[in-house]
Amino acid sequence: MKTAPPTIEAVAVGDDDALWRRLAREGRAAYRVELRAALRRRTRLQSAKILDGAGAFICDATIQDFSASGLRLMLARNCGLPSRVGVHVDLTGELLTAAPAWRRERVVGLRVIAHAPPAPLKTSDRHALRGRYYAVRG
Repeated sequence: MKTAPPTIEAVAVGDDDALWRRLAREGRAAYRVELRAALRRRTRLQSAKILDGAGAFICDATIQDFSASGLRLMLARNCGLPSRVGVHVDLTGELLTAAPAWRRERVVGLRVIAHAPPAPLKTSDRHALRGRYYAVRG
């Protein structure tokens, strides 16, 4: 006759980091409650450009995952971000208005505030983006 496997009592800690660390030190099981507002979808090598409020280029980024309410980016370089940024998604051409929610060095989480549909590119802008060093006049 088989015996039932032992059960482990785990504690829900939500977003309480102090409780999580204490339980880990004690060797007790704990789990976090998912707090995301929307389902996250991972991406692979999807590029984006970070813009300031005036639409000026700040830096390049790689989209690591995204959802309807936010996205996680890996910045090409460690740079300062204003409280509102524009994110130009290179694949779709859409422009997102977002606010930084959290940051860990070059990885940043953004909360999407507004979506703008892709704007058609002028022929001159399309030609400028093909080059090794790109620039689009505003």
